[in-house]
Amino acid sequence: EPEAIINLVSSEKGRISSINVRRGSLVKKGDVLVVLEDDVQRHNLAMAQVRKESTLEMEAAQARLSQRTKDLDRAQTLVDRNVAAKTQVEDAQIEVEMMKLAVEQAHLTAALAEIEYQQARTLLDHRTLNSPIDGVVVAVQAAPGAFASEQLQLLTLADIDPLHVEVFAPLEYY
Repeated sequence: EPEAIINLVSSEKGRISSINVRRGSLVKKGDVLVVLEDDVQRHNLAMAQVRKESTLEMEAAQARLSQRTKDLDRAQTLVDRNVAAKTQVEDAQIEVEMMKLAVEQAHLTAALAEIEYQQARTLLDHRTLNSPIDGVVVAVQAAPGAFASEQLQLLTLADIDPLHVEVFAPLEYY
Protein backbone atom coordinates (compact mmCIF):
# COMPACT_ATOMS: atom_id res chain seq x y z
CA GLU A 1 0.00 0.00 0.00
CA PRO A 2 1.26 3.47 -0.73
CA GLU A 3 2.05 5.88 2.10
CA ALA A 4 -0.76 8.17 0.86
CA ILE A 5 -3.28 8.50 -1.95
CA ILE A 6 -3.93 12.08 -3.11
CA ASN A 7 -6.91 13.05 -5.23
CA LEU A 8 -6.07 16.32 -6.99
CA VAL A 9 -8.67 18.92 -7.88
CA SER A 10 -8.24 22.42 -9.22
CA SER A 11 -8.81 25.36 -6.90
CA GLU A 12 -9.73 27.38 -10.01
CA LYS A 13 -12.48 26.87 -12.54
CA GLY A 14 -11.64 26.75 -16.22
CA ARG A 15 -11.04 24.71 -19.33
CA ILE A 16 -8.13 22.29 -19.16
CA SER A 17 -5.44 23.29 -21.65
CA SER A 18 -3.09 20.33 -21.11
CA ILE A 19 -2.43 17.33 -18.91
CA ASN A 20 1.28 16.59 -18.82
CA VAL A 21 1.19 13.10 -17.25
CA ARG A 22 -0.33 9.69 -17.88
CA ARG A 23 -1.27 6.79 -15.68
CA GLY A 24 1.93 5.27 -14.33
CA SER A 25 4.02 8.43 -14.77
CA LEU A 26 6.54 9.12 -12.02
CA VAL A 27 6.31 12.69 -10.75
CA LYS A 28 8.49 14.83 -8.54
CA LYS A 29 7.22 17.46 -6.11
CA GLY A 30 6.58 20.68 -8.05
CA ASP A 31 6.21 19.05 -11.50
CA VAL A 32 3.51 20.67 -13.65
CA LEU A 33 0.68 18.18 -13.98
CA VAL A 34 -2.28 20.13 -15.37
CA VAL A 35 -2.52 23.56 -17.00
CA LEU A 36 -5.80 25.47 -17.30
CA GLU A 37 -6.37 28.04 -20.04
CA ASP A 38 -4.72 31.22 -18.80
CA ASP A 39 -4.89 33.82 -21.58
CA VAL A 40 -6.86 36.34 -19.49
CA GLN A 41 -4.53 35.97 -16.51
CA ARG A 42 -1.45 36.41 -18.74
CA HIS A 43 -2.89 39.67 -20.13
CA ASN A 44 -3.74 40.88 -16.62
CA LEU A 45 -0.19 40.08 -15.52
CA ALA A 46 1.25 42.00 -18.48
CA MET A 47 -0.90 45.04 -17.67
CA ALA A 48 0.08 44.88 -14.00
CA GLN A 49 3.74 44.65 -14.96
CA VAL A 50 3.48 47.76 -17.15
CA ARG A 51 1.80 49.66 -14.30
CA LYS A 52 4.46 48.45 -11.86
CA GLU A 53 7.36 49.51 -14.07
CA SER A 54 5.90 52.89 -15.06
CA THR A 55 7.53 55.90 -13.40
CA LEU A 56 5.55 58.57 -15.27
CA GLU A 57 3.28 59.54 -12.39
CA MET A 58 6.24 59.83 -10.00
CA GLU A 59 8.30 61.90 -12.45
CA ALA A 60 5.36 64.20 -13.20
CA ALA A 61 4.68 64.77 -9.51
CA GLN A 62 8.37 65.50 -8.85
CA ALA A 63 8.47 67.95 -11.76
CA ARG A 64 5.35 69.76 -10.52
CA LEU A 65 6.82 69.94 -7.00
CA SER A 66 10.06 71.36 -8.36
CA GLN A 67 8.17 74.00 -10.35
CA ARG A 68 5.98 74.97 -7.38
CA THR A 69 9.07 75.27 -5.17
CA LYS A 70 10.62 77.68 -7.69
CA ASP A 71 7.36 79.64 -7.77
CA LEU A 72 7.46 79.86 -3.97
CA ASP A 73 11.07 81.14 -4.04
CA ARG A 74 10.12 83.77 -6.65
CA ALA A 75 7.11 84.90 -4.64
CA GLN A 76 9.21 85.15 -1.48
CA THR A 77 11.81 87.23 -3.32
CA LEU A 78 9.10 89.60 -4.58
CA VAL A 79 7.62 89.95 -1.10
CA ASP A 80 11.09 90.64 0.35
CA ARG A 81 11.47 93.49 -2.18
CA ASN A 82 7.97 94.78 -1.33
CA VAL A 83 6.83 94.22 -4.92
CA ALA A 84 4.17 91.54 -4.18
CA ALA A 85 1.65 90.75 -1.47
CA LYS A 86 2.22 88.12 1.21
CA THR A 87 -0.83 86.24 -0.08
CA GLN A 88 1.21 85.21 -3.12
CA VAL A 89 3.73 83.50 -0.81
CA GLU A 90 0.95 81.84 1.13
CA ASP A 91 -0.66 80.60 -2.09
CA ALA A 92 2.70 79.31 -3.31
CA GLN A 93 3.28 77.52 0.02
CA ILE A 94 -0.11 75.83 -0.30
CA GLU A 95 0.78 74.75 -3.84
CA VAL A 96 4.10 73.29 -2.65
CA GLU A 97 2.34 71.33 0.10
CA MET A 98 -0.21 70.04 -2.44
CA MET A 99 2.59 68.88 -4.72
CA LYS A 100 4.32 67.11 -1.80
CA LEU A 101 1.06 65.24 -1.25
CA ALA A 102 0.94 64.42 -4.97
CA VAL A 103 4.43 62.90 -4.72
CA GLU A 104 3.30 60.79 -1.74
CA GLN A 105 0.23 59.75 -3.76
CA ALA A 106 2.54 58.66 -6.60
CA HIS A 107 4.56 56.54 -4.12
CA LEU A 108 1.32 54.96 -2.90
CA THR A 109 0.21 54.26 -6.46
CA ALA A 110 3.56 52.58 -7.18
CA ALA A 111 3.21 50.40 -4.07
CA LEU A 112 -0.32 49.41 -5.11
CA ALA A 113 0.92 48.60 -8.62
CA GLU A 114 3.48 46.21 -7.08
CA ILE A 115 0.74 44.51 -5.07
CA GLU A 116 -1.48 44.24 -8.17
CA TYR A 117 1.42 42.63 -10.03
CA GLN A 118 1.94 40.07 -7.26
CA GLN A 119 -1.80 39.35 -7.21
CA ALA A 120 -1.90 38.84 -10.99
CA ARG A 121 1.17 36.56 -10.72
CA THR A 122 -0.57 34.48 -8.03
CA LEU A 123 -3.77 34.21 -10.08
CA LEU A 124 -1.75 33.01 -13.06
CA ASP A 125 0.10 30.49 -10.90
CA HIS A 126 -3.22 29.08 -9.70
CA ARG A 127 -3.99 28.10 -13.29
CA THR A 128 -1.26 25.45 -13.05
CA LEU A 129 -1.63 22.31 -10.93
CA ASN A 130 1.73 21.08 -9.58
CA SER A 131 2.55 17.81 -7.90
CA PRO A 132 2.51 18.11 -4.10
CA ILE A 133 4.63 14.95 -3.68
CA ASP A 134 7.17 12.63 -5.25
CA GLY A 135 5.10 9.70 -6.42
CA VAL A 136 3.29 7.98 -9.23
CA VAL A 137 0.13 8.86 -11.15
CA VAL A 138 -2.46 6.21 -10.33
CA ALA A 139 -5.32 7.60 -12.44
CA VAL A 140 -6.12 10.44 -14.81
CA GLN A 141 -9.82 11.32 -14.61
CA ALA A 142 -9.90 14.34 -16.95
CA ALA A 143 -8.79 15.27 -20.44
CA PRO A 144 -7.75 18.46 -22.23
CA GLY A 145 -10.82 20.48 -23.14
CA ALA A 146 -12.78 19.38 -20.06
CA PHE A 147 -13.96 21.98 -17.57
CA ALA A 148 -12.11 21.86 -14.24
CA SER A 149 -13.76 22.86 -10.99
CA GLU A 150 -13.48 22.13 -7.28
CA GLN A 151 -15.84 19.17 -7.70
CA LEU A 152 -14.00 17.45 -10.58
CA GLN A 153 -11.20 15.13 -9.54
CA LEU A 154 -8.44 15.50 -12.14
CA LEU A 155 -5.69 13.10 -11.05
CA THR A 156 -4.92 10.55 -8.38
CA LEU A 157 -1.36 10.33 -7.09
CA ALA A 158 0.22 7.75 -4.82
CA ASP A 159 3.10 8.46 -2.49
CA ILE A 160 5.13 5.24 -2.72
CA ASP A 161 8.02 6.25 -0.50
CA PRO A 162 7.69 4.28 1.67
CA LEU A 163 5.62 1.54 0.08
CA HIS A 164 3.98 -0.66 2.72
CA VAL A 165 4.01 -4.33 1.77
CA GLU A 166 2.23 -7.09 3.67
CA VAL A 167 3.71 -10.50 3.07
CA PHE A 168 2.35 -13.88 4.12
CA ALA A 169 5.26 -16.27 4.41
CA PRO A 170 5.37 -19.89 5.50
CA LEU A 171 5.95 -20.39 9.23
CA GLU A 172 9.38 -21.92 8.63
CA TYR A 173 10.62 -18.55 7.24
CA TYR A 174 9.39 -16.69 10.29
